[in-house]
Amino acid sequence: MDSGSFTHAAPSHVDTSTEWDDAQARLGNVKPKPKPAKPEKFTASFDDAGALASRRNDAVDASTSDGDDFDDDDDDAYVREYRARRMKELTAEATAKAHGEVREATRATFVAEVTRPSADAYVVVLMTRAGCRDCEKMERAFEILAAKFPRTKFVKIAHRECVPNYPDRLAPTVLVYRDEDVARTYATLAPFGGEHMTPEGVELALRETSADVCPSASDESEADVARRRAAYVAGVLERAVDAARREASADAVDD
Repeated sequence: MDSGSFTHAAPSHVDTSTEWDDAQARLGNVKPKPKPAKPEKFTASFDDAGALASRRNDAVDASTSDGDDFDDDDDDAYVREYRARRMKELTAEATAKAHGEVREATRATFVAEVTRPSADAYVVVLMTRAGCRDCEKMERAFEILAAKFPRTKFVKIAHRECVPNYPDRLAPTVLVYRDEDVARTYATLAPFGGEHMTPEGVELALRETSADVCPSASDESEADVARRRAAYVAGVLERAVDAARREASADAVDD
């Protein structure tokens, strides 16, 4: 069986001078072959660059001419609107991070701490009095609510530091500020359930001004809030009755 033959032929470099050719030429056996010319370096001229830019612009024009035209003015208006909306969101986020605790104000800082900030969001102010048990109870409620609703600013101030000659009997007094003015006033603990009030009662009362003061959880409806309010009132009444019974029992034992 003929296995066939395989012949390897070296590649032909007709225009290339090899080392063998160079040696034979030096011996005079063959004529020396000319050295291949080196290619010229390419340098883009200004004319070439201009032509390239022109072709590129023509391509851009061609790609946009077939599509919908857009209005630069409309685009600018959209960008401005987006920036304004984003700035408002960032401001709200920064405001939320800035609160979370009860701040203390004085007569000198009241405008900066309460009046001006109320132009953008609700500010709740507690006019408190030293040595007042009801005021201490409201201060504790404020601390809880400030942590629970960080987007709302909670501030406390001495009652006569806020209003000179303010009656002691009206402390604690809660003021709700919005748009640089008082939107609602609550005097003493009575609007929140009296001495049997809890922080939830303060929250529910503040919501009567606006749900934005103490916003509900995202999954809580207004019907849920109404049920909470009814349950709270019932709880206050029950605690008041229990307290009255204990007091009556104590008086009977003393007799």
